[in-house]
Amino acid sequence: MNMTDFHNFGQMFKRHGSLRYYILWILANEKKRGIDIMEEMEKRSMGFWKPSPGSIYPTLKSLSEEGLIKKNEDGSYELTDKGMDLLGINRGNTPKNKSSNIDTCLDEAESCTDYLMDVEEDLTPYIERIRSIGEKFIKISDQRKGSK
Repeated sequence: MNMTDFHNFGQMFKRHGSLRYYILWILANEKKRGIDIMEEMEKRSMGFWKPSPGSIYPTLKSLSEEGLIKKNEDGSYELTDKGMDLLGINRGNTPKNKSSNIDTCLDEAESCTDYLMDVEEDLTPYIERIRSIGEKFIKISDQRKGSK
């Protein structure tokens, strides 16, 4: 993978709204300034991707306007209770309720399937695994349908 691939990853990441959630998850652990968030993202991507200020700061502003984060006097940002609720965690960083964990899990599964539908790479080596995972979802659905 070359640097162009990682730039494209960053653009896709931003387009799909994932940047918002990535920022929220980073802030779930501790308060950070915008530049610290950018550096944390670069660190977590092993230096391959660092979002630009033009991506981070408008997103921080939007998250703040939505009441999900707040900007402190020292310039750092932190999650609000509303932001914690969105992530399904309490101040102890433990799951707040099973419903939000399930929603989060399903959102991630849906995002992954969207990605697999978009990928141009040959998925033949992965077909059995994809089918197996799909069958597990069907099994869960069938079990729950019968229990209600």
